Order: sequence, then structure tokens, then C-alpha cells
Amino acid sequence: MKAHYPKARILIVDDQEANVRLLERLLKRVGYTCLQTTTDPRKVQPLLGDFNPDIILLDILMPHLNGFEVLTQLKQQLPEDGYLPIVVLTADVNDSTKQRALEAGASDFITKPFDSTEVLLRVDNLLRTRFLHRSLKAQNEALEAKVRERTQQLVQRKQVLQLLNELPAGGETFFEALVKALTEILDLRWTFVGRLFGDSRVEAFALQGLDPFSYDLPGAPCQNVIEDGFCYYPCAVAELFPEDRALVEMGVEAYAGIPLGAKDGRVSGILVGLHDLPLTEEDSDFFRFVFETFAQRASTELLDLEHRTRLEFTADAHLALRPAQTPEEVFKLATKAALDGTRASGSFLALYRSNDDCLEIMAPAGYLAEFAQGKKLYRGQGLTWHVFDSGKSLYIPDVSIHSDTIYFTEQPIQAPYLGVPLSDPQGQVLGALVINTAKDGGELSPLDSYYLEVLAQAAGAAIARMQILQDVTETREESLRIVGLTLEYRDFETKGHTDRVTELALRLGKALGVDAEALQHLRWGGYLHDTGKIAIPDQILLKPGRLTPEEFEVIKGHVTIGEEMLSQLHFLPKPVLEIIRHHHERWDGSGYPDGLAGKDIPLLACVFSVVDVYDALTSERPYKHAWSHEEAVAELVKQKGKQFNPHVVDTLLKVLKK
Repeated sequence: MKAHYPKARILIVDDQEANVRLLERLLKRVGYTCLQTTTDPRKVQPLLGDFNPDIILLDILMPHLNGFEVLTQLKQQLPEDGYLPIVVLTADVNDSTKQRALEAGASDFITKPFDSTEVLLRVDNLLRTRFLHRSLKAQNEALEAKVRERTQQLVQRKQVLQLLNELPAGGETFFEALVKALTEILDLRWTFVGRLFGDSRVEAFALQGLDPFSYDLPGAPCQNVIEDGFCYYPCAVAELFPEDRALVEMGVEAYAGIPLGAKDGRVSGILVGLHDLPLTEEDSDFFRFVFETFAQRASTELLDLEHRTRLEFTADAHLALRPAQTPEEVFKLATKAALDGTRASGSFLALYRSNDDCLEIMAPAGYLAEFAQGKKLYRGQGLTWHVFDSGKSLYIPDVSIHSDTIYFTEQPIQAPYLGVPLSDPQGQVLGALVINTAKDGGELSPLDSYYLEVLAQAAGAAIARMQILQDVTETREESLRIVGLTLEYRDFETKGHTDRVTELALRLGKALGVDAEALQHLRWGGYLHDTGKIAIPDQILLKPGRLTPEEFEVIKGHVTIGEEMLSQLHFLPKPVLEIIRHHHERWDGSGYPDGLAGKDIPLLACVFSVVDVYDALTSERPYKHAWSHEEAVAELVKQKGKQFNPHVVDTLLKVLKK
């Protein structure tokens, strides 16, 4: 037979040299190569440690120490969970000897004289048991080590979760505590959280062991994180990414990073840990667990921080635009707010003009604004067309290396560009709001992008709202004018009267210094002043000759009828109704319907009264010929202080001279 375990270490102990040599030759013949022999039993104990045998062949009857005494020594020296087979060599085969040897720790017996087959079989079987025991012990030890490792990991992971739950919620305070905790748990040198800006830049805003910074993604390990998810580089990371000069200069050796996502699936930030010493592949699983656990909470907090930041910016944006009353004022306030709320040195608002198919620069502000005013970017010209066509924000770190850049001064400038779409509440893109740092070349940030986006939303909504109001106002104006013109279609001899008196009343009102709101009241009053005549019978209204006193009383009722009818239009303000009711009052109190006198007559009614009479005098009527301008002016002067407000008459005469 051949030895199944040729490299097994076999120790032979027998005081008879012949027995030793016999066993040695027998074992070597079948292939055992690692043998140790001794005829002195006193050397067994030292050999146990030096030779570390896998099996011992031990004689019983020996001088100095017999086999039983050696067994006793070995039993004390061997570990309790160890298994070292010991074969007793003896010619004494009685039961008491066997029992005593077994009690002392013997595994088996070989009787003298030796039978070679028996010796080899017993040695082979015992070695098989020995190595099986060792294998099982190794497996148990490995299993116990694995259990200890997993137990330690569970403890560590529980500690991670507990620590994460203890972090303060809300705002940048959370992220400052997060990076500190991450540094301590993983024993890192540097950690940070960064906001993603555009498609290619990150701004670090919560840091441990670092000063605030921003950097471009191309060539950096963070680019892989954004694209692939969790990344772990335990060593030589600077050699793997030589283009990332910051890693090289800092002496970074190990890197771990994970993206922070929003609910819509987009990546909004990144969590990174760095070390100047190498880590191990064995740390990868624990690093992944910690980073993924932290990232779940950090993603939610980052989304919440962004949401609250945008709400604050939205409030600021609407506050900045609140004073605007016209689209032009929105343009100016928006570009000014873009400078005040960001790091920009220049801004402009571009509005799409469909008739020219161009983006027209409106109300530029800040650096080089005078060169941008009124510029038109025809289709495809400049970066702003990318914003308008895509309906998405565009960030360019350096416009000088972009082929589509247009310089208003024709001098290239190295500076970042940020453009955001200007849209109405229905999502229709109206133009773009743009900022840059052309004056000093400074950097822009994600917060600048947040603010500019909400400012553009507020401006777009304001412009759309004003356009709607303007459309409503124009529709209302036309509707009111049509009401006034209705009477002219009934009485062809007064055709044009409504527009003439309205236009002249507005000129007189401006000369008197009344405000824009009062001018609107004058205009509406001009349209509607004779509306009540609709209720006057044709035989009276269209009578070609003079009216009888009774007929004139009917005519006088048109002012109260008109007021009563038009008061149903609840949007008409009181001054308009006063013009309708009181434009036939007289300064001396002899007018109608209320006989008001002097300053009791509303000013706008006084204004309209004068221009109404002037137009009536200078117009042809069935019952009179048209007076000349000079005759009409003479009549107005004659009626100063009687029929008309003297100051209003004097002002009208100045207006008529122009």
C-alpha cells in the first residue's frame, strides 16, 4: 500500500534501537517522509512542541519513563479540543494494560512482534482520523471567526443606524453632522457633500477636513459615481484618475462615493469620503453599507433642503417683482433681482419676438449692460437659443471655449454662463433669463441656479398675468367704447362725438396733472357719459327743433338713467359714475340733476362738462349750425364761474392752443 498522508509527521518512541529502525524502514517504504525517532522517553515532551507530530508510536516498557508516564505528560500538555493519536507498542496484551493505556490517553495498540500490514493500516486509519479532526476544527474555527465577524458587523451596522437616527434633521446642520459622523465611523481623513450643478460641476457645501470648493466632474472619480452609483477605490486612486489634480495634490490614496438622488430619479448631489492611506477590499462591503445607509437619509434631506431653499427664493423673487405694473417694469426688476440674488455681475432678459423670429434683449443690468440693450439674437445665434429651444436651464463653466458664444462687445471673456427658461404658468417658453460673471470671472453655484429658476418662473407668471390683464383691459375698453358708440348709430348727427370728447378730456386731464388712474376714469366716463339717452324716446331725442320744457325734463333724466344702468357693472369705479351723473352740473349750482355748485362738483365731471360743451358747440346739430373755434372759446370764457370751473376752462384754452 501507499501512504495516504506522506507528509504526516510521525514520532517513534522505543528504547530498543532495532524496533525503531524496523518501524522507520517500514514507514518509509510506503512513502512517509517526515519521521522523527528517539530511544529516550524523556525527549518526547520537548519534541511535542518542536516536531509537532501528527501521530506518536509509543513503547510501554522503557527506562527512565515508561509509556504510561509519557502518556500522562502528553495528556497535560495537549489542548482539550486537540486530537493527537498515540499508538501503544507492547508485547503485553492483557486487558489491564490496555485499559490503563486507554485511560492514560492511548488511541490504539500494536503488539510486538510487529505485523507490517497491521502497523501500516493502523497508522493510516489514525492519520485519517487526525486530519479529519484537524479539518473539522479548522472549519469550526473559520465558522466561529465568520460568526464573530458577522456579529461585529451587525453591531457596527446597528451603531451606524443608531448614529444616523441621532443626527439633527433639517438644513445644512444635518449635513455637517453627517460628514462628521461618516468620518468617525469609517476613520476617513476627508468627507464632503456636494450639490450637482448642471451636468458637469459639483459644489461642496458640507465638509470635514476641507475648505469649501467646487470642481468639474470630467476626469474625476465623482463622474463615475454620478454615472454608475457607489464607487470604492481602496488604493492608488490618484493614479487611476491623474486628471483630477486635486486628488494628486492632496495625496489622496483611497476614495468612496455615492450619488444622492431626488424622487424623480435625477442625481442632485454626491457624498464622498477620502483617505490618504490605502484601504482594503475587505472593507468594501461595510463601506457600501454605510454609504448606502447614509445616502438614503441624505437624499431625502437634500431634496427637502432644496425645496425649502426654493420656497425662500420664490418668496424673495415675488417680493422683488411685486412693484411691477407693466411687463417693462417686470423686465427691469427681474434683471436687477438676478444681480442682487446671485453672484452674477451681469444679467439680461431675452424675450422671443415671433414677427422677427428672434430673441430680443430686454432691460440688461450690471456689467456691459449698455452694449446689450436692444440687441436681437436671430434664430440659432448664441447660447440663449439653446435655453429657449430646449426649455431647460443651461450652465457653461467657461463661455470662451464654447463655439456658440456671442460677445456683445466682440471681446472674448472667460466667465461662466447660466441661462434659465422664462415660461408662463402653462409652460409656454416666452424667452430666457441669463446671468454671467463677465466682470470678475467669478464662479456661479447651484444656489444661483435655484434662485434664477424661481425668479424666471415668477417673472414669466407676472408677464403672462399682465398680458392677460392687458387683454382683459383692452377688451373691457372696447366693450365700454362700443356702449358709447351705440348711441351714435342711433343718432347719426352726433357721429364721432364719443371719441372726440374722450380724446380731448384726456388731454385736458393730463394738463391738469391728474394721475393715470383718473385718466382711465375720464376715458371710461367719456365712453359712457350719454348711455342713458338709450332710454329717451326717438321723438324727443331725434327732434329736429327746440325741445319743449316737458321734453327737456325727459332729456335731463338721461344722466340718472345712465348712472342706474351702469352701476350694474360692478367693476366701474365711483368716479366714472360721477362723470355720468354730474357732467351737466353747473358751477353756479343751476345744473342738473342735483344742483351741485363749485367744488362740490367732482373735478372729473367738471373736466368732462367743459369738453362736452366745446364739442357740442363746434359740431353740426339738427337744431343749430356748427360754431367756429373762436366762437366756442368765447362762450367758454363767458361761462367761466357760471357754468364751468374757471381753472378747468383756463387750462382747456391752453390745451386748445397747442
